[in-house]
Amino acid sequence: MVMEEEEYDEGSRKEPVIVTESKDFDAIEKHVLPKNTKKFDAKECDVALLDFESLCSFSKNEKKDTLWEHDIRTRRLQRKLFEQDVIIDEMNRKITDFDDKVEKLNTERFQAEVDAKIIDIFMVTVHQELLILKEFEALEYTLQSKVNQKMSEVLDMRDIIDEISSKIVEHNSDIEKAQEKIKSITVSFTNAVQDNKFFDFLRKVFRKKYKPPKVHKDDESSSESSSSSTSSTESDDDGKSIDSRDFGIIKQDLNVCPKGCDPSVYEYTINSRSERHQVELLIKEVLKMIEVLKKDLEIHNKKVKVIEKDLQTCQDELEKYQRQKQDKLNEVRTTVILRLDQMKHLAEEYKTSGIMDTLIFSKERLSYLYKRVEELQIETEHQVSRHRLNVKHYTRMQTDCRYMATRIKYLQEVITDKMKMKFGKVIDINEIEVAMLKRTFGRDDLHDLEEVLLKKIVHDLRLSMMDIKGLYIDQLHFWKEKISQTQKELTYVLRHNTSQQELLTYLVNEKVELAQSLMSQEKKKLHIASVGDITRRYSEEIEKLQAIISEQNQQIQELKDEIKLLRTKGMVLKPKEVKKEEPEEEPVAWEHIKDWGEEIEEEEEESLRKPFSTEIVIPTTLQEKSQEVATELIQEMLEALDVKLTKRSNENFVKEILGSVMRGLSMTELVEELVRNLPIEPDDVQRGIIETTAEQLYVVQEPDAEAEDKFFSCREILEDIVDEILLVKGEPHSSSLVWNILLKEW
Repeated sequence: MVMEEEEYDEGSRKEPVIVTESKDFDAIEKHVLPKNTKKFDAKECDVALLDFESLCSFSKNEKKDTLWEHDIRTRRLQRKLFEQDVIIDEMNRKITDFDDKVEKLNTERFQAEVDAKIIDIFMVTVHQELLILKEFEALEYTLQSKVNQKMSEVLDMRDIIDEISSKIVEHNSDIEKAQEKIKSITVSFTNAVQDNKFFDFLRKVFRKKYKPPKVHKDDESSSESSSSSTSSTESDDDGKSIDSRDFGIIKQDLNVCPKGCDPSVYEYTINSRSERHQVELLIKEVLKMIEVLKKDLEIHNKKVKVIEKDLQTCQDELEKYQRQKQDKLNEVRTTVILRLDQMKHLAEEYKTSGIMDTLIFSKERLSYLYKRVEELQIETEHQVSRHRLNVKHYTRMQTDCRYMATRIKYLQEVITDKMKMKFGKVIDINEIEVAMLKRTFGRDDLHDLEEVLLKKIVHDLRLSMMDIKGLYIDQLHFWKEKISQTQKELTYVLRHNTSQQELLTYLVNEKVELAQSLMSQEKKKLHIASVGDITRRYSEEIEKLQAIISEQNQQIQELKDEIKLLRTKGMVLKPKEVKKEEPEEEPVAWEHIKDWGEEIEEEEEESLRKPFSTEIVIPTTLQEKSQEVATELIQEMLEALDVKLTKRSNENFVKEILGSVMRGLSMTELVEELVRNLPIEPDDVQRGIIETTAEQLYVVQEPDAEAEDKFFSCREILEDIVDEILLVKGEPHSSSLVWNILLKEW
């Protein structure tokens, strides 16, 4: 049983197998039952070896099933039930797969029907649009052909106009070249006969107008007009020449060479004149051609205007017809499939408006429109700010226009006043120009063509003058580069010169300082010599004072010995031996006198030890010579520093410094005192001068005032000693006695 269950479990993991033949199950039974049955006797074994049919017939004869039959029947029932469950599961699976396929095909069918409906609707829409296009196609094609035809006519006429304009420009350039040739002929003639004595006569022959043979009056008038146009400037020059007026009065024959005139020169004049006449005739012909071309140009311009007007009319008609076609196309309905989440035509919450009144946008386009709203707000702010600026500018322009109108009115009044002052009345400038033209041509009637020609010549002359810059543009660039290079060189030279000037200034200042230092050194030598004299004199005085002090010390020692004798009443005492470790000896007699004498002796030794052991120095009082030396040093310092002070300020400065010197300051303190009292901020050079002066003042100043203090301390000690001696003798003390003794000894 266990093995069979394991076999069934293994079969359950695999795919289920549907068994329809009974022979297989019988074979399984025959294969399985002998292994799992118990050992029976021979009879039972024979029964087990029987086939299925014999067993079935054998079982029919028996009324009660055996255990083996019951077991077989139970097993078969279980197997059949298992096979039934497997078949049912397979059926359910196939039914589920079939339902899924049907559902999928139904979804695809629904989508295909939707697509088919959309295609049908789209085909209907396209068919309607096609009918509309066919309806408007014929007339639109006619209008478009008209527009194309008119456009081609306009382009052709413009090509013709451009060609005529180019021809006019070429003829104008030919006229300019001919005029330049006339100028060159005139210049060469003037240079050839300028030094001739018949210069005026030859010039008149050269300027004689061209007179063609009189065949028709029209030709005559045209030749006169051409000759008058080519010799406008010559007549003005003849009016200014005194010799020409004289020849005019004599009425010489211009066709005959006068006596004394070189025939070759006269022949050269005739040839130059004929050459000039040929050029003038060429100019006249070119002018006629230009006049014809201008007339053609005017005609073609008029035609172009008419054709452009017709073209504009045709374009308007075509545009109007295309608008009608577009309106018809817009009336065709179009179907769009949307999801419910794409519909946002809400009038109120949970209420939608009519779909026919909505407009469909793509999501990208809608987001772009929202973004464009922000951009428009920013642009609006910019436009508002620009509008404010424009309003301010407009207000400023109105103010300027009012000011310019006032200024123009004022200038017109000034011009009117000037005209009245000069001419006596107000004169039109245009009338003056017309009068000048009439005076130039020598007649009152001036042909319009001539006036136009003159204006054209003036205009071309101005243009040629303006083109001079173009002719010399390369030279201008060359000279500009050269100028810039020269400027750079000039800058370099200036900088170098500036540096040299600074160096020269520095050297000059150093030279001045060296000269001043040399002068100050000479003065220093004199001062040092004077200081040496003062030092020698002070040393002699010091020797004298030392001798006096030694005498005084000797007298003091004598007085001290005398005091000791008086104090001991003639008894000689042994010198006192002081030992630090051993105790003092006990007094034998006169204890009170000895103790008092020892105390006095200790006080005297302590008070007199310092004056006799220290070095004697000069009291701190400046003598007149030292003050003069210090004053001179301070004055020289002020001159070297170039400090200009008033007389009173100078005296106060000298007194302040002398007071500092009297206080016995050190050299550093003297330098700080000098810098503090100066009215300027010294630089390095000036500070060196101040330090030199401070060093000299430090040499000149007197020592400290300790000796004077010592002198008075000695005096006090002597007064005490004398008082004690007098008290011992019972006489009144007097300090004046000691002072008188010291003064006598001094």
